[in-house]
Amino acid sequence: MALFLKHLWSTDGCIKWDAKAGQGRIYYASTSRQLTDDVRHLLLRLGIVSRAYRVPQGRYRDIWRLHVSGVSSQRRFLRLVDAHGAKYFDAREVQHNLEGIVANENVDTVPREVWYTVRQKLTDHKMTHRAFAEAMRTPFCGSTMWKHAPSRSRLHRAAAILDDRSLHDLTKNDLLWDKVVEITAIGQREVYEVTVDGADNVIANGIAVRAVDRSNAAGINSD
Repeated sequence: MALFLKHLWSTDGCIKWDAKAGQGRIYYASTSRQLTDDVRHLLLRLGIVSRAYRVPQGRYRDIWRLHVSGVSSQRRFLRLVDAHGAKYFDAREVQHNLEGIVANENVDTVPREVWYTVRQKLTDHKMTHRAFAEAMRTPFCGSTMWKHAPSRSRLHRAAAILDDRSLHDLTKNDLLWDKVVEITAIGQREVYEVTVDGADNVIANGIAVRAVDRSNAAGINSD
């Protein structure tokens, strides 16, 4: 897979260092959404997280760009996939510049609905919202503080203040929270449970899901 992706990137892929932004640019461009999704699935199997964006082209077909962003994912891409041809030297520049950057682990945000749990915990602790803001070392802005999804580091501070294990667990795991941007009705379809020996998780249509434990799968038909 890595070898295939390396040569695929030599066609319509991009690897370069953006000196103005101080970050690497690694992406693949295609007019095919299906190809974009397939490449994203291959990257995910290598443990590389990527995101697809639509780039309108006016009268022409839209282009899909699959970005590998974040220091950790870019380092992993350059280590496992790398680059072929002229892009090899661009990849070395990116790799060299990434060495001096501390990876930001806040690559996602916990859904803002978690604030409902935090507010309930504040009630249980008889702690005012103003006192909570002071403990968090943030300005008190009334209800505004509950309107935005918290980063893992921010939620970790809240968990420490409230001494809450469940909130702490949300900040220290290998889950990647992603926002649902569209739900399209496709009618009724059969649903299958997946069991894979020796695996806790599997990739299903680009999403990492928990596999069914065979010991708890009695009565479930599976292929």
